[in-house]
Amino acid sequence: MYKIFILISLSFILSQSILHIPIEDATEETPLLIEAFIDLPDYEIKKVTLFFRSKGDIKYIESPMFKIDVQYLGEIPANFVTLKGLEYFIIVDTYNMGFIGLPNVDPPNNPFLVLGNQKREVSSNYLLSELIPKYAILGPEPNSTVIEDDVIVSLSYFEMDNINADEIKVYINNVDVSEYVEHRYNHFVYYPEGDIKGLNKVKVVLVDDFQVEYNPVEWSFTAISEEDISIFDVKQSGKFKTDYSNSIVDTTQIAETTADFIYNAKFDWLDFKANFHLSSLENNLDQPYNRFFVDFRSEFYRLRVGDVYPNFGEAFIKRNRIRGIDFNFKSEKYQLNFISGEMNRSSQGDPFADAMVASNLIIDSIYNEQSEFIGLDNPSFDISRDNYTFSRNIVGLQLKFPVKKNMGLSFNILKGKDNIESVYKNVPSAIIEIPNSLNGYIKDESFIYSSEELVVEVPILDEDGNTIDDDNDGQPDTEEQIVETNYVSNNNLINNYSKIFNSTLIGDGVCADSEGNLLNDFLNQNDCESNDGQWLLSGTCYVQDENGDFVDENDDGDNDILIFSNQLSCEANEGKWVSFFNLNILSDNWEGVRPKDNIVIGSDFEGFFDNQKLKLKAGFSFSLLNENMWDPVLTYESLDTLGGDVQDGALAGYDIPENLDLSQYQDIFQSGINQVPLIPLDIISGQSSFLSILTMPSLAYHLSLEGDYYGHKLSYKFKQIGPEYNSLGNLYLQQDIREQVLSDKMAFINNKLYLNLRYKFLEEGIAFDDQEKGKTNKFDVLINFSPGAKLPRLSSAIGFQNRSNGVTSNDFVEYQLQEEGESSIDIDSRKENVETLQYNFALTTPFYFYGNQNLTFSYYQSKTKDLHADENILLSMESEETYDSFPYISPRTETSTVNINWLYEINAFLSTSFSYTGTSFDYGLDISNYYRVLNDNQYVFETDDDYDYNTAFNNILRFEEDYGDILYQSQLLNNLDIGSILKSYLIFDQIKFGLHYSNASGVIDFSQYGFSLSTLSTLFDDFYLILEYNMKLKNVDGDEDYNNSQLTARFGYQF
Repeated sequence: MYKIFILISLSFILSQSILHIPIEDATEETPLLIEAFIDLPDYEIKKVTLFFRSKGDIKYIESPMFKIDVQYLGEIPANFVTLKGLEYFIIVDTYNMGFIGLPNVDPPNNPFLVLGNQKREVSSNYLLSELIPKYAILGPEPNSTVIEDDVIVSLSYFEMDNINADEIKVYINNVDVSEYVEHRYNHFVYYPEGDIKGLNKVKVVLVDDFQVEYNPVEWSFTAISEEDISIFDVKQSGKFKTDYSNSIVDTTQIAETTADFIYNAKFDWLDFKANFHLSSLENNLDQPYNRFFVDFRSEFYRLRVGDVYPNFGEAFIKRNRIRGIDFNFKSEKYQLNFISGEMNRSSQGDPFADAMVASNLIIDSIYNEQSEFIGLDNPSFDISRDNYTFSRNIVGLQLKFPVKKNMGLSFNILKGKDNIESVYKNVPSAIIEIPNSLNGYIKDESFIYSSEELVVEVPILDEDGNTIDDDNDGQPDTEEQIVETNYVSNNNLINNYSKIFNSTLIGDGVCADSEGNLLNDFLNQNDCESNDGQWLLSGTCYVQDENGDFVDENDDGDNDILIFSNQLSCEANEGKWVSFFNLNILSDNWEGVRPKDNIVIGSDFEGFFDNQKLKLKAGFSFSLLNENMWDPVLTYESLDTLGGDVQDGALAGYDIPENLDLSQYQDIFQSGINQVPLIPLDIISGQSSFLSILTMPSLAYHLSLEGDYYGHKLSYKFKQIGPEYNSLGNLYLQQDIREQVLSDKMAFINNKLYLNLRYKFLEEGIAFDDQEKGKTNKFDVLINFSPGAKLPRLSSAIGFQNRSNGVTSNDFVEYQLQEEGESSIDIDSRKENVETLQYNFALTTPFYFYGNQNLTFSYYQSKTKDLHADENILLSMESEETYDSFPYISPRTETSTVNINWLYEINAFLSTSFSYTGTSFDYGLDISNYYRVLNDNQYVFETDDDYDYNTAFNNILRFEEDYGDILYQSQLLNNLDIGSILKSYLIFDQIKFGLHYSNASGVIDFSQYGFSLSTLSTLFDDFYLILEYNMKLKNVDGDEDYNNSQLTARFGYQF
């Protein structure tokens, strides 16, 4: 479409903002729904567009995507879904970040490919269901390729009675060959004569003894000569390109060089595809930017190696990337899918950004009876790893078996486990931040790597150590204070901490020889070590038993002490030395993430009934997750202690097997006290045994029923996911929900008009009880009208949603006390009930007027009402001081977007475009609503002791001063783009020029001007060069001006 997409060069940087599960195949002549979640705020999104085309076409069709609930939806009309397949990609046009595309690499030239599947032979409005024949095609198989000399057309009707063989009609390529057919018992055969090379279509009409004709049986095959067969015959194509991009967006600059290679080869017996993407952003601190992928596909198997996206279902793993293999094998008796690979690669963290940290600092002071400081009580701190990522390995197996005709059963297992050894226990070169509270103990600053000073606000304390509030604003008075932060290398801290810190922190030291004899002539560490001595820090020598435990023979509560004064002499005499100061270098249980182990098992059933018009799917899965593999494996003793039951050997009322030893199964799953769930059954609710199974916390199950009757595609889907169900293959799976969806899709006017009705009911909590739980009711209506090529296309959608959080009374609002006496409300415990109405409309009109023109108008509006706003505002005015620290932030929102696009192809060489987008949004309720609620509820302040009018009024004043900017916010955005494309055959094959203007007012006020220029040149046959430059000058009120720019150069070759 005029190649207008060459400006989309930030796609690879921000593609993670578009979350979409690519569709691999679709049924022909069936509309295809495209769903995407855009992880950007609404005010940043100008429009979301779906581009699609039939495979082999040159031009893409452009269709807007609508926001329904939290997702953007777009639909590809049925006439584009054919057996040859289709291609599509998604573009998000933003106000400040340019274009974001998916796929992330050159979307127009590397779109998602959807393979077309043949429609199942089912009854339609024109074929009577009672006249569907029961048959089996004996040869050739549908869509197969066979040698022309081996072609035998044969069909069996052995399940049908009273078929009149003499009346059977057989057509080959619309030619009646019935008289040449040889009839056998319950089947016939036909040996074609003449030249049948190429595509052949077969049509068979069965007729019974009463001259009743059954619905025709149709299929096709391709015949080739034996000379045409060669395992080396290949059709191949490929692309190579390399990009350089340098972008400046406000204060962020990103430069990247990429190289991409795509190769496709098609043999008669094998399809092969390879895709490689290399990026200069690749580094060992992040997950991979590079991608590689090879795909081998034949009739019976498919092997994908590299960055693959397996699909075992939502409850296991669904389109999440792993680097490994995805192998599929398919036969008549079973199907197998095996996956193995790395979901996360290990990362050691940045040595200069907290790869190692000082943590768990303990400094307790000791004072005498006169409150005078006399020392510290065994100070200590830990050195721990942080900001690392474990390598996470995924292994899965899916087996599918046919139970009987049109029914199948599958068994799934998925194993995910972090590799603890993939993260180093120590990063010697790491820089560690010394806790500020240790600054006063630093003795030798020569070991300090670097220092920095920060100005921070700290509370002012009175002589008793309490905060003061002289201005009576309800907030502690503060003052500026300079805080120095020191950094030291990990090696220095571990090896020289006794030189870095003074004796107040680490204790006194003595010099001793290798046998523990004191060398009293050397009074400091440097002199001691320079004279071959060892500097030993102070501590205490204790008596220990044969197990290394302390001994208290006198039972006086104090451990027995030996007289040895240094560590060497203590340990030489079998004592246990405890240093005054302890620096603990942790080998596990670090500050960062804990290593996890997970296993998920389940089964699914799928069946087709009523001549394949009715489809039933059901399945369940069960998970176990160990959230910390550093914990020891569960034993009888640990479970007995953990249970807390009065009865020994019991956990939550269940007997623990005395010979329990789970260590022998840790290769399958490593259990531990952080295992989720620890007990699989729901033992709290006291429900019946059947309901306790249905509400098992780590159980997920689903049921769906789909029917195709009288032009209606009806669907009912149910799923439930327990609160402790986890799959490391799908970390974004929503837990503790029960969801039901009912939908109906209808087609009218020969599949030109589609109507989609959908209702969703979501419960946030799975227990079958009367307890409060969040509930959401969602109604959607989608309409898509595509009358044909060069005719207007209409898309519209309307959605209504009501959500309550399950809290029925604000009497149970909970408050949590934070540090320094501040209180905060637990927002989730407030009553919430909101209603949201969303509306989308888009009209695309192609027409001809002095050239081809295309005009698109779209409108989107969303309004959310807060039904409990006044009640929650009133609650924030209660007189108790702890209730008044924070106002109520309403979830009320209102958003609207208008978009107009005009494309004018003046002639074959020149085209122009115009685009305008206007967006307005606001959320929350401004402070005037607080005064209104105050005045409307005078009786409450007169009759309820919990409320005081003056206190409430003062609180509103404080809310307005401290939180007025977040109680209510609004924003207006306008965006205008004008462009032109000139196709030439001189120096450049194509020149594109564009002008841009946008402004905003509200939370942020800015204006922005820009222009863009790009050229496309064909250097040699199949070699091309693209140069792009985009510049925008942005003026933000109250801030500095920004000169945003983007330069891209691309060199490519395709064959």
